[in-house]
Amino acid sequence: MIKHHHYQLAASYQQLQDFLPRLIERYNPDRIICFGCVSYSTASSGCFRHPATDHNTHYHLLMVTQSTYRMEHNVQDYVATHFHKGTITMLVHSKEAVEGAMTNGPGFFNKVYKDGVVLYALDGKLVPDFDIPEISPLLLLQLAEEHYSSRSTMAKGLFRSAQECLTNNNATAAIFLIHQVMEQTLVALVRVHIGYRADIHHLGRLLNLCKCFSDQPANLFPLHTKPERRLFQLLLDSYSGSRYSTDFHISIEDANALYRQVAQLLSLADKLCSRKLNELKLTAEAPAPLDFMPGLPASLHQ
Repeated sequence: MIKHHHYQLAASYQQLQDFLPRLIERYNPDRIICFGCVSYSTASSGCFRHPATDHNTHYHLLMVTQSTYRMEHNVQDYVATHFHKGTITMLVHSKEAVEGAMTNGPGFFNKVYKDGVVLYALDGKLVPDFDIPEISPLLLLQLAEEHYSSRSTMAKGLFRSAQECLTNNNATAAIFLIHQVMEQTLVALVRVHIGYRADIHHLGRLLNLCKCFSDQPANLFPLHTKPERRLFQLLLDSYSGSRYSTDFHISIEDANALYRQVAQLLSLADKLCSRKLNELKLTAEAPAPLDFMPGLPASLHQ
């Protein structure tokens, strides 16, 4: 029997209704907050099939733990294995780390605590019992610009190195570099768009995290057919395989195919991040709101 308080979920989160108690009982978190919920519907019909509609929902959840022990990989593996009514991407951080990051971090936790949907709270409170710090829009812009400049420069340098390896028919070295290019690019996209300092290395999880603000990065790596899944799995395996396994092998044709996909990702990242940085710049340059009602005599503002 779970003794902790949890809320009656709104219609958008009904698929989580039966699963959340299991998650809570297993990990005893302080708080679970949804910061993204994307629903997909696919309708099919035709001369040779019955009409059908398929629904799938992708949830992005922040679990705040009482313990300082990092357990994100464990939680994500558990969710992927036991939740079958959609997809869940988990971020897991301790309460201590979250509250510390709110003071001088890039704004992710501040935004989630302020605007996210609380699915569970150990103390039963929808609103935390502390003031959520406001982060300066100018600081958010500066952090995003610095981070994207650094990650983008690194990614493009690695990409040029991968191109040289392909020119010399060194597919194994090329695919290792391509993996690094993609990781750096996805981490930059996440940091610029949601202000989260990701230390995730799994490319599939990074693509899923990007879905909380855009489907476009994941759409560049479709997984609809067996050849598409095989190619992406090669990319996932390349980081450890190319470094530690003498059995890892990739053809020059596959390496070139993945090179082209990641080239598209680099181009897309430039466009998406440029647009987001412009949005942040407009917010940072906007005049501060007045703290009095205009039009009233000055004496009434005293």
